[in-house]
Amino acid sequence: MLDPSREIDAALLQHRRLFRYLALFSAATNLLMLVPSLYMLQIFDRVLTSRNETTLALLTVLALAFFALGGALEWTRGLITIRVGAALDAALGARVFDAAFARGLRERGANPAQALADLTTLRQLVSGPALFAFLDAPWLPISPSARSPPCGALVRARATASRRSAPRASRRRASARNTGFAQ
Repeated sequence: MLDPSREIDAALLQHRRLFRYLALFSAATNLLMLVPSLYMLQIFDRVLTSRNETTLALLTVLALAFFALGGALEWTRGLITIRVGAALDAALGARVFDAAFARGLRERGANPAQALADLTTLRQLVSGPALFAFLDAPWLPISPSARSPPCGALVRARATASRRSAPRASRRRASARNTGFAQ
């Protein structure tokens, strides 16, 4: 949990509302990823059976509108993350620079550039694709399931198998360390 008494956490908490918007935009974007599958289902169910070109045109316009909405949401999501990253850099940059400079004067052999590199890493985490991957991860099992039930079943089976095998692998590594055979 974030602690508002720490400077980095306080800077992140200032943008809590924007992170909520990012989560909502990610949910909407991931739901819009189902548009091609739904479009093809409607083509097969309605257009091919009735040979109605008006239905085809309306479905195509609707699908293109949803694609445009998804693109706009992605663009807005990118702008928000860039804004949050720049705000974090502005809020913490001077303080991190001063602290790194003071530490460099106090301690011989200290690496003052490391603190600035850490701030850059934090900014890139917040404004880069890692945050998108984190926000999109909960939707991963849903998308294959909606597109193809057998594919969704395979994804769920693989996730279940990896959850079950993780404790065993952890126990094997621990026993290898205890016996001295760890690499």
